[in-house]
Parts: sequence; structure tokens; C-alpha cells
Amino acid sequence: MSHSERPYATYRLQFNSSFRFEDAQKLIPYFSRLGVTHAYSSPLLRARQDSTHGYDVVDPRSVNPNIGDETAFRTFVKTLQAHGMGLVLDIVPNHMAACGENPYWENVLTYGVSSPHARWFDIDWRMPHSELWGRVLVPVLGEPLQRVLAQDQLHVYWDQGRFRIRYWENTYPIDPATVPMILQFGMPELEEQFPEGHTALTEIQSVLEELNALPNRVERGQRHVELSLDDTEDLLSQLAQTIVMSPAIQAWAVQTAERFSSGEEGQKRLRALLRAQNYRLVYWRRAARILNYRRFFDINDLISIRQEDPEVFDDTHTLIARWISEGLLDGIRIDHIDGLRDPLRYLERLRDLISEQEPNGQSVPVWVEKIVAHDEVLPADWPSAGTTGYESLNQIESLFISPEGYQAIEESYRRMLGRPVKFEQVANWGKRRILKADLSAFVGRLADILHRLAQVNPESSVLREKELVEALVEFCVALPCYRTYITTDQTELSEHDRWAIETAIRGAEKRERASQESLDFLKEFLFGDTLEMTEHDRNERLHFIEKLQQLTGPATAKGIEDTALYAYVPLISRNEVGGEPNTDLRQAIPHFHEGNAYRAESAPRAILCVTTHDTKRTADVRARLDVLSEWPKIWFARINKWRELNRSRRSRVQDKTAPDPAAEYMFYQNLIGIWPVTAAEDGPVPISHPDVIEFLRERMEEYMLKAVREAKVRTSWTDGNSEFESALVEFIRGAMSGKDENSRLFLDDVQTFVQRVARPGFWNSLARTLFQFTSPGTPDLYQGDELWNFALVDPDNRREVDYELRQGLLDELVTRLESSEESRQELLREMVEHPEDGRIKMHSVRETLSARRQFPNLFLDSEYQPLSFEGKHSEHLVGFARTHGSEAVLAIAPRWTTSLTQDYLQAPLGEAVWGDTRISLPASLNGRQLDSMYTRSSLQAADDGTLRAADVFAEFPIALLVSSATAEND
Repeated sequence: MSHSERPYATYRLQFNSSFRFEDAQKLIPYFSRLGVTHAYSSPLLRARQDSTHGYDVVDPRSVNPNIGDETAFRTFVKTLQAHGMGLVLDIVPNHMAACGENPYWENVLTYGVSSPHARWFDIDWRMPHSELWGRVLVPVLGEPLQRVLAQDQLHVYWDQGRFRIRYWENTYPIDPATVPMILQFGMPELEEQFPEGHTALTEIQSVLEELNALPNRVERGQRHVELSLDDTEDLLSQLAQTIVMSPAIQAWAVQTAERFSSGEEGQKRLRALLRAQNYRLVYWRRAARILNYRRFFDINDLISIRQEDPEVFDDTHTLIARWISEGLLDGIRIDHIDGLRDPLRYLERLRDLISEQEPNGQSVPVWVEKIVAHDEVLPADWPSAGTTGYESLNQIESLFISPEGYQAIEESYRRMLGRPVKFEQVANWGKRRILKADLSAFVGRLADILHRLAQVNPESSVLREKELVEALVEFCVALPCYRTYITTDQTELSEHDRWAIETAIRGAEKRERASQESLDFLKEFLFGDTLEMTEHDRNERLHFIEKLQQLTGPATAKGIEDTALYAYVPLISRNEVGGEPNTDLRQAIPHFHEGNAYRAESAPRAILCVTTHDTKRTADVRARLDVLSEWPKIWFARINKWRELNRSRRSRVQDKTAPDPAAEYMFYQNLIGIWPVTAAEDGPVPISHPDVIEFLRERMEEYMLKAVREAKVRTSWTDGNSEFESALVEFIRGAMSGKDENSRLFLDDVQTFVQRVARPGFWNSLARTLFQFTSPGTPDLYQGDELWNFALVDPDNRREVDYELRQGLLDELVTRLESSEESRQELLREMVEHPEDGRIKMHSVRETLSARRQFPNLFLDSEYQPLSFEGKHSEHLVGFARTHGSEAVLAIAPRWTTSLTQDYLQAPLGEAVWGDTRISLPASLNGRQLDSMYTRSSLQAADDGTLRAADVFAEFPIALLVSSATAEND
């Protein structure tokens, strides 16, 4: 297959300083033998020096030196292409790192609105306060400025030819127009040291005179001052050259900087210098209230980019354009598309760029990372290949959770908490909390715009700004999706946007937290049908709507994804990115088929994921936890036992139990989710070696601290409760210490329980793998997931992958499968009887990927048909057919397997398990031969168009059956 053909399957690689181009290049033969067609790379553009993920880009025009140079990148891609593979690249157009390593951000801090890069960043330079006008706020101080100065934490220093300001490890540039403040302070000493007419002294005096002539760009009312940045930089370079030429003068520069900010008078000088800069260093806790640049969610040091500006788009995509033109990229993933002001226009520009640059008119598909709500689809007019797959992830997940069992768990969870809490309530609380705290500055500025425009009409002029703040908050809380997509060139709202707005207004009205008058005005304002406005007001309305649309996404992401899904935890396998734990599980199968049918028709290239770098836990962890829904009574009996064993480890913090019941319960779920198992003669035996327990404890401590901070119930990232967190850590350490009887009983019981749920979890994982790799779309395999992968959210899911182990196992599989029939049969028995080593998963992955390459039409351009089932265990089966002409492929897998077998170690195979259960096939397959991709055996469909489940699952716990013209002819 040519590398330029559409991807059949991708393999996600997370590059960092520990996994570079040269490391990935060595693995390409392995990836190819595994069956993937494209490497799917994390961001490769220059990121912060200490970045472990690449999403904190500092320069979109160069390769990240942490992972290699341009030559290493090209060698990596050429090696991929030599193996018939290609590269899909993850890019980050929404934001950059706001730090000293970012030369464009540094330039903005230096020159303010006069910087040629000021247009890059989404900064509101029109802050009403005279001290803030024309400046960018930088929320880095650990205390208010007055205290920071009093404690002598800010200093001027001379380094590498520039005067700069240092605050601990962070440094900031100085506006060239204010450098004379420092030079003039030190000039008397320099003039004493050198005679009048001395060359160096004369040159410094000359530079000082020219710098003094530079205009002050931060006076109130001045937005932009024309000046030659090249000439100014030349002056600074001339000053630097003069200073570094003489050790004596360089010593003078260092001492001048030190003395400038020393002592009480130095504080006054430093305060005056800071007032004259194009930025304000402010207390980080003030960021939520006064920040004037848009962040990535609530992360202060990730600043948003104005991709709506065509020049900014061109500037930030130059390297990407060149790589496309040279045929080095075969696909692009867009990170956080909803963060852009106008996603449609961005995608159109990207499409045009690809059309202009790509060689021979070959297709370079573009995928968008977007959370699609349960009742939402991707906008039809977006020129993209589809999403990165979170909706399919959650559709597949729901298949393996028993609706009745989940309901029982939820009821027990509420009893444990002592209150009838529902997910919707927690989600609304989370969004409201974020909007009124972390995002309050943006809500306030939107309310200010809305209040000004409300004065136009007599009916709305009586509304107070406070009322409008509440209306905006409640509108965002009730919005049923991430955002709307209203643009400047729309003549009327789309059906999706009208539905979203009406749903949000009705939801806000129902909660009665905002006045009816303010909600009526907001609805009328958003619809814009009846408002009489001037041209200026219409532009302001569109500006307001565009900014509102950039607020609702972060409110949902932080309020639900990073708050509610950590605070409401009856079964955390439902709490995944894009997950909605309040959806009806009884509709899981219809919803799964509807999603597949939609992708087959509208987005056949869409990425299908089950684990990503952002998932809160890997698919294999979720598969094991799904088993709990099949044993709700047994599960909560265990929970009650564990809570009693660890009762003495709880403490009281601020007159409340620590850890609280939800946090303790979440600890137990995650612990059994990642507990390792290994094969033994009589079944899976959990590993209990002290070193393994210690490693688990460290992982659990790190994860649980992150989880409770995200939940924001007793502590948070911004308002940490160290006493509560210490109590939580001590609880985990005590429970997992093994040093007392209760700890040993607890650990032994966890081992026993994991032994019970491990194998049903494996069967869930295999079924999930089958559906991911055979559903309409492009399956993505997260690095290392070809074997069992039990990990939690980053950094746990970014630990080093043992590729040596994986290559060895793949060699063994291929060798034994291609040898004698006896060897193959023995291998199949080993994998089913001892699935703990992961070979059974690798075998499933490889054979499914092989089928995709062997029968591309069946997986790329086929008709999708759900299968139906008959018999005693029909509800325990899920499957579908994909047909193309005379060819067909069937994907069938069991679910809820604990009630199918008497022994939890037993695989769901054979007559004793399935009895009279039958699978109804498409009419075209009546009497046809079907070949199993996993067992290399064949089945014959009955003349009535059915198959016996006992025959389909005679040897292997999932089934991928192919009927091809080639097989029929044979």
C-alpha cells in the first residue's frame, strides 16, 4: 500500500525527550508487521524544554529539538514510507505556551501592541482601568506585588546582552524605551570610571540618547505607536556589544542591575520600571477576575491564538505547509477545534492550504478533536474526515455495562454518600463553579458588552449588569453541547444552533437562578431576529457571540470533564472524556449501531479510539471495571468490607471525614482497575510482591491527589487543602502498607476480588478491540495497547512502553501461526486458557488489522447492517455485518459474560455456554462459507441464514468472520 492512501489503521506515538525520532524509527518494522498503516504522532513542533507531551508549543515554525532535528524527522518519515506507511500529525492551532522560551510572546511583552506578533495572541488590550490599558496581564506572582517587592523577590539583572526582570526562575523582558531608566541610574558610576571621550562611554551615551527618543507606548489611550523594531533591536545589540567587549563595563552592567532594585529606594525604582512595561506582573489568584488574554481552559501559561486572522494562520502554518508540499504528511489531527473563534473558516483555510501544497492532488485528511454530545453530530459543512473518536469510545463502552447493575450500583453509591445526588446536579454545579471562579473575568467582560447593548432598547435598558452575569452563567450551565457555531456571514441560525440556544434558555428558566427578563433579552439577542441595531451594534453583537462561543467550551470541559466526572463516581468506567453518565444504558446497542451507521454514511474515515493520551483511564481498566455492573451486590459487599477494614485510617479535617466517602470509593475502583495479574496453572494470580505493591501505592497516591483536586469538593489546584490531602495520602499509605493485620486483610481481599473480575474484563477488552477495529472509521491503537494496558490518566499513561517484549511476542505469534496446524491449535488453547500475558489481545489486534488490509473494501466502503440474535442468551451478543458486493465481514462478540459461565475463569465458549443461541445473518449470506480470521477455521451458514453461537465461539471468545469471493471460489 502506498503511504499516500487513506489510513487503514493508525498507531499513536507520544514523543518526548525519552522517546525521540530515532527510537520510533527503530520500531517501524514492528508497527508494519503488526498491521498499522500510519504512525499517528503527538505534536512535533518546538515545545517547552521540559515538555512531556508537546502541546505547549513555543515555536510553530521549527521542529521540537527535544525529540530530534529536521533531518531526524525526515529520516523517520522516509523510513515509514519505505515500509508502505505514512504519518498523521497532531497540531495545536488553538494555543501556545506563554513563557520566556516563546520568542513571539517575548516580543509582545517587550513591545506590547506595537509588536508584529501582538495580533497572534487573543489579548484584550482595551482594559478600562488606566493602569491596564494597552498592557497584558501576566499572573505569575505568588503574592500581591506589594508583598513581592517588600520581600525582595523581584530583581533587575543583566544576562546575555539584555537587562531583564527576574522573579524566581521566571524572567521577563524590558521595553527598550525603559532601558534608559536603568542606564541613567548607573551612568554616574560609569562616567567616574572612564574619562570623557572614552569610546565605550561615548557609544553607551549615544545609545542612551537614541533609546530616550523612543516613544512611551503604554500611556493611556495609545494603542499602537509606529517604530522600527529592527532599528530598536540594532540599538540594543549595539549596547550589548559595547558592554561585553570590556570585562570592566560588563561588571558595571551586572552591578548596575543589582543596585537598581536594591533597598527601599530600589523598590521605588523597580516599581516605576514595572509601571512602564507593556505587561503587568500580577498575583496569580487575580487571574480569574482580571485576566485579559484568553487561556487554554484555565491554564494561565497557555495563551490562545487568533487563527481567525489570515496572517496569523499563514504565519503559524508555514512549516506544516512545507511538510505537506513535500509529501511528508498523510493526515492532520486538529487539537481542540472548539477553542477557535471560527472552526469552519479555519478548516476551510486548512483545506485550501492542503489543496495548494499537496503533491499530485493526493488527499491529506483532517480530523478534529471535538466532544460530540449524545444528541449531536459534527457540523455537516465542516471540511473534515470526522472526529478523533470520543463519541465512538463512549458508544462502545456502554455496551458492556449492565443497565440494571449500574442502577443498583448508583443506588448503593447514593446511600453510601447519604444523599440522593444525581449526575446532572453535579455537572451543573461544576460548570457554575468554573464560570463564577476560574472564568469569571470572561463572563464579566461579556456581561459588560451585553449591558452596553441592552441600553439600546427601552425594555432591556433597565437590566442590571449583575442580572446579565447570572443569565450568562445559567445559559452556559444549561447549554447541552460544547458550543454553537454562529459566524459573521450567517443570515440565519442553523438548526443545531437554534436547538442548542432554545434548550439552554429553557434549562436556565427551569432553574430560576436568573431573572426571566435577563434570559428573555439574552435569547432575543442571540437569535437577533427582532432587535433593531446600528451597524456598529450588530458588529458588537457578533463579537459578543463569538467570544461567548469560546467561553462555553471551556466551561463544559472544566465543569464536567475535569470536575463532575471526578466528583460523581458510582462507576468510573462511565466517566470518560465525552462521557455522559446519565444516558440510558438500555439504549446502548441501538445507539452504538446508529453511531456506526452515521459514520459509515457521513464520516467513513473518522478516527476510532478507545484509549488516548487524554483518557482518564485506559480501555483495559474500564473493561475490568465494567464487570462490576454485573455483580453490584457482590461489589458493594466488598466496598463495605474494605471501608470497615480501613475505618481507623480515616481522620477528621475541618470537622469532616478525610478522605470523604466518594474519594475513598474512587480509590478502591482505581486500585482494582490497575491491579496487575499474571498467569498460573490454575488461573490468574495477582502479583503481591512488596515492590509491586509499593509501585501501585505511588501511582495511586499521585492519581488520587490529582483526582480530588479535579473534583474540587474538599481541595483543588487553586485552593489546595493540604490538611485534607495529607490525610488522603496517609489513608492510602496505611491501607497499602501491609504492616498491620487490617492492611494485609485488605490487600489479600483486593487480590481475591481482582482474580474474580480479571478474566471477564479480558473478554470485555477483546470485544471492545473487535468493535473498534471493525466499525466504520479509522481505528487508532494507543502506544502499547496491543498488549494489556492498565493505566490511569497522565502521567500514569505515559510511562515507557516495553517494545522489546512486544516484538518478541509478535515474533512468537507469527511463527507459531504459520507453522503446523497442531502448533496453531495449541497456541489458540494457550491464549484462551491463559490470557494474562496479553498474547490473545495482540493476536486479535494483528489478525483484525490483517483483515482490514486484505479486504479494504469491506472496511472502507461497505454497507453497515446490525445483526440480530435469537435464543436464551441473545441479549449477551452484539454484532454487525459489513457488506460490499459479494463480500461480507461479520464482527460478533459477547457481553456480560459473568452470568454465562459457572466459573469466572472460564472463557464464554462452546455448547454449554451458548446452547440454542443463534445469529441471524444478512440474506446474501444464506448457505455461504465464513472464514474465521482468529482461528483460521471455516463455518457454513445455514440455509435459513443463521449461525449457531456455539459454533462461532467454539475456540475463541470473539469472532471476525469473512465471506469473500476468493474463499467461495476456493
